[in-house]
Amino acid sequence: MEKSGDEKLAAQAIFYHTNAALNAGALTQTQAIEQLERLRFRWRGDALELKTLRKLAALYMGRGQWHQSLKTLRVATQNFNGQNAARVAQDDMRGAFVKLFLNNGADKMKPVDALALFYDNLDLTPIGPDGDEMIRRMSDRLVAVDLLGPAANLLAYQVDKRLDGIAKAQVATRLAAVYLMDHKADKALAAIRDSHITGLPDEEMHQRMLLEARAFAGLKQWDNALDLIAVDQAEDTRRLRADIYWDSGNWAIAGQKAEELLDVRWSDTVPLSTGDRAQVMRAAVAYSLANDEASLARIREHFAPKMKGTPDAGLFAVLSSDIDQHGLAFREAAAKIASVDTLQTFMKDFAKRKSGAKS
Repeated sequence: MEKSGDEKLAAQAIFYHTNAALNAGALTQTQAIEQLERLRFRWRGDALELKTLRKLAALYMGRGQWHQSLKTLRVATQNFNGQNAARVAQDDMRGAFVKLFLNNGADKMKPVDALALFYDNLDLTPIGPDGDEMIRRMSDRLVAVDLLGPAANLLAYQVDKRLDGIAKAQVATRLAAVYLMDHKADKALAAIRDSHITGLPDEEMHQRMLLEARAFAGLKQWDNALDLIAVDQAEDTRRLRADIYWDSGNWAIAGQKAEELLDVRWSDTVPLSTGDRAQVMRAAVAYSLANDEASLARIREHFAPKMKGTPDAGLFAVLSSDIDQHGLAFREAAAKIASVDTLQTFMKDFAKRKSGAKS
């Protein structure tokens, strides 16, 4: 039939012979794709073209050539626009998109490639929870590889175009966190304030308060940051309060707040964690910079026994020495403590808490 002189019969014969040969193992996928690619341009305009395009898309999908698969299906929907046949190709496209971005099919792709494919087919994102979950997963992948700008753009798209009410506020919380990680405190503050709504769960409200205060601190609006968290005594709020006093250079109170976080750790039998030791040394630096010899002596007396034998023992000895003995060694040690990015530490802790709250 391929040489019958009847073009339609010839096209049909090529399609069915290619299918049969592929199923029988007489043709490789690559060879089948080559034949069907030629056929799609040889015969157009009816159900055979649609079959050819759908088969091509399936073969591309099977080889992991997702971009080419979706592109081929899009051609099918355009060529049969307004016809029932177009709905079949549209269903194929949506199914492939769900498989990619909701059922982990895109996990093997590089994040940048997955993002490009996602944006090229953004119109396929389902309305409702499935689509929102796709966007969340995509943004999480981008954050994981430090592509914060694209991650923020995806979340902002959700906030601006897809969501309202409580769902909008919850995604705006994630957006604010990404903006803070990207050192865009002004945008983080706007994301929180523009999505204000009553009725959020207490934990969500708490997270938003912390992010808003941290954003104020990023803008060096220290009083606004402290006023926002003034009455809250949750552990993470107390840590943020200590960070704000530290970042603002209010050394006397920064030392006090760091010491308060340690409570009676100096007198128990549990070894100091890495975080505890960091607070001990930060308190020592702050009291030294505040010229508070009495408080520095108290830190030295309380914590020297527990700091002994830890990786930070030598550093603590320098930092907690008498103020009149401070010299180059102290300045170098203090600079090492000061170089720790409080924002980075805050965001890591925030992500851990949020992850724990979901599990």
